[in-house]
Amino acid sequence: MNRKGLTSVVGAVLLLSVTVAATVSAFTFLNQIQQDMQESSEDRIQDQTDDLQRSINIEFVYEGNNEDIMINVRNTGSVALQPKDNGAKVWSLFIDGVPVDGDWSFEDGSDTITMDPQETKTIDTGREYPEEGETLNIQLSGPDVSDTHICFHSGSSSC
Repeated sequence: MNRKGLTSVVGAVLLLSVTVAATVSAFTFLNQIQQDMQESSEDRIQDQTDDLQRSINIEFVYEGNNEDIMINVRNTGSVALQPKDNGAKVWSLFIDGVPVDGDWSFEDGSDTITMDPQETKTIDTGREYPEEGETLNIQLSGPDVSDTHICFHSGSSSC
């Protein structure tokens, strides 16, 4: 009779051990999933915040002394932007959807690596100013920033 009681106790202990092990495993698994999701959410929120802090504005387009299209662009965000990285342009300029490629440059001749918040730079597009009555769509874009300006030449030296 003692053996029957011992078998019941061993069975109960084994059943309790399996239950505790399963509970600990489930807790560990679910806790890891929760941490991963929290970190992922924090990263996404940080990325969205960074995107909101970056912006540019094409403020003025005019005919330069060399009859090229000149663009005044301002960093309207709250963080510095990098129009160039290690001397290579990371911003792209398009006129009527056609890339201007490497022909454009900053008017001051600088090899601008950063553009501080609220700083304005002038870009010489290397493209001829439009004829009177002509309309051009000018787009400047880069990592996380973009702006478009419709340039209609109404007879003045700006559009």
